[in-house]
Amino acid sequence: MKKKWTQPAWMAAYVPLIGNTGGWITPERAMNCDGQDCNIVVNGPRALLCTAVASQVTMLERLHAKGMLKEGAVS
Repeated sequence: MKKKWTQPAWMAAYVPLIGNTGGWITPERAMNCDGQDCNIVVNGPRALLCTAVASQVTMLERLHAKGMLKEGAVS
């Protein structure tokens, strides 16, 4: 079984800026999609929302890893 992804503390400030969530997809729900209920065949809209959120989370992780996110820049 795949290890569950947990949101790092530094990301909390950026979560309100994540778009296209449908109002209920959190980064942890999107990154821990099990493939059963967010499969494109089973639930297309949810799969697309999860993909959109996961891509934004991945971008934030990469920017953070490269030191390109300024601490305290988001309020």
